[in-house]
Amino acid sequence: MLEFGADASATLATTCNSGAGSVGNGSAIITEAKKYLGVPYVWGGKSPATGMDCSGFVGYVLMQVTHKSYPQYTVSLESKGTMLFNGGKPVMSELQPGDMIFYGDHGASHHIAFYAGDGQVIEEPEPNDVCHIRPYKDYEPDFAVRP
Repeated sequence: MLEFGADASATLATTCNSGAGSVGNGSAIITEAKKYLGVPYVWGGKSPATGMDCSGFVGYVLMQVTHKSYPQYTVSLESKGTMLFNGGKPVMSELQPGDMIFYGDHGASHHIAFYAGDGQVIEEPEPNDVCHIRPYKDYEPDFAVRP
């Protein structure tokens, strides 16, 4: 299993909201995210100029699309959208481009990325790597949030 920085050290109770997501434009999220392909992973990084980690990347992309501030920790981002649940279980079959996908348990997730559509994920993966697109099936997430 891959390890991803100190993002998991943040603690925040997750909430499940109902209704449509607040961003509502997954294609705009993915278009923005693709601008940062090749940006190096830097633990704690929040800017494409200096490098970003997974949560810095997701927060930065959402800020560019919505012009709102977003948390810079993976667990904190869990509550910024609509959890996709069916009877308490993640509904991964309903993923849409722009959905935030999480790895690890609720409240203790250790990695975040965007579902890019067509079975692809866009992410800042880990140290010594760069923002890239990879197949979803290579490392499947545990749950998702629609921003």
